Amino acid sequence: MNYLDYIHASVQVIKTNNWSYINSKEEIEKKLSKKNMRLADILTNDNIHPNDQGHYICLEVMEVYFKK
Repeated sequence: MNYLDYIHASVQVIKTNNWSYINSKEEIEKKLSKKNMRLADILTNDNIHPNDQGHYICLEVMEVYFKK
């Protein structure tokens, strides 16, 4: 399983349980595009978990969401 597999599986669980969902994947992809970065640049060697830079980008995305 890789990062995108994990995201897709998580979305299915969220939809099945009718939970609230923040689509952080799209916002993270926008940030990566603006910074001319690849997804691989923000993941650890296991290709699932974010590295320090990935966690920071996730934080930036969540801050915007919670400020709304």
